[in-house]
Amino acid sequence: MFEEECCKKRKCCIDLILVILIVLFAFVLGLIIGALTSILVLLSLPAIIVLAITLAILIAIRIIMLICCRKKC
Repeated sequence: MFEEECCKKRKCCIDLILVILIVLFAFVLGLIIGALTSILVLLSLPAIIVLAITLAILIAIRIIMLICCRKKC
């Protein structure tokens, strides 16, 4: 019974982290799209692209952890 409560808490945390990462990823993609019209952001575009790739990798890791946790619990 204790393990079930632990899994429920863990799923909630993973879901929350996943939502935050997806929102950040959407924000970074918006910056990349908006960089086409802004010179200031265009100069920092490589750093923004690296941030977007990092966020995408973190999102993929969290999704894999969520799938593994469901199968384990």
